[in-house]
Amino acid sequence: MGMATGSCTLPDGRSLSFRELGDTNGHPVFWCHGGLSSSLDAEHAVPAAVDAGVRLIAPDRPGIGESDRQQHRRVGDWGVDVGALADHLQVDRFSVLGWSAGGPHALACAAALGDRVDAVATIGGMAPIRSRVDVAELGLRLDRQLIPLCRRAPLIAGLVFRAGAHQKPETVKDKALRGLGDTDRRVLALLPAARIADPFRAAMIHGPHGLVDDYQAIGNPDWGFDLGALASPVRVWQGEVDDAVPPAVGERLAGAIPGSELELVPDAGHFLVLEHGPRVFDALCGDAER
Repeated sequence: MGMATGSCTLPDGRSLSFRELGDTNGHPVFWCHGGLSSSLDAEHAVPAAVDAGVRLIAPDRPGIGESDRQQHRRVGDWGVDVGALADHLQVDRFSVLGWSAGGPHALACAAALGDRVDAVATIGGMAPIRSRVDVAELGLRLDRQLIPLCRRAPLIAGLVFRAGAHQKPETVKDKALRGLGDTDRRVLALLPAARIADPFRAAMIHGPHGLVDDYQAIGNPDWGFDLGALASPVRVWQGEVDDAVPPAVGERLAGAIPGSELELVPDAGHFLVLEHGPRVFDALCGDAER
């Protein structure tokens, strides 16, 4: 039940890095990491995954961690990569869980892979960004700045990311706490600084390009797939006191997916999985058995 790392070669020749955590004999769930992050943030979900008997497979998106870059990618392209990784691991059917900016990528897997994806869940997942109003709806000032900056001035955005990667873990933690609401500050204050900083620092091993591409893809009004055509069961988890991706965003996302279930969790913030992970995984596994 420890952590294993690996990589696979995709059909177009790119390398995709990934981690496996949780119960190695359990139900496979692909974890789509958050923004400004990497597959290391799957560690937040490990205790709940183990309790639920889940095999957690966490790949790094293109250009992040050890994964090769894919320029001009759209969110929808991610489903093809995950399908190839599933083939590499000889996993036929599976569920997908996406946190924050990983939410749209989890939905992209359902769009690309059809009935191979037996259930999808998002936690504080971002909704489509089609206007300045949608950008302004986001709770983090950093996101409101980075989404337009990455699209209009990617070189400057890259310099911002590089500067952040050189900060001490304690500084990264302090900035993260100051940017979040009371509930998330209480939860994250208990974690070591490295646990908060390392997913971001790992994302930058080979430079900032992957993070810039990630924000460009999320900020693109065209994600490359139709939210209204998803066939897999979708559950949208949303903390009622999430100051990073506010409830209005989760409600808008759920409203765009016919048949999805919106789970509003009282007194929960953006790091909902740390305190409510067992509930999320139990529901996801239950949805997969429908």
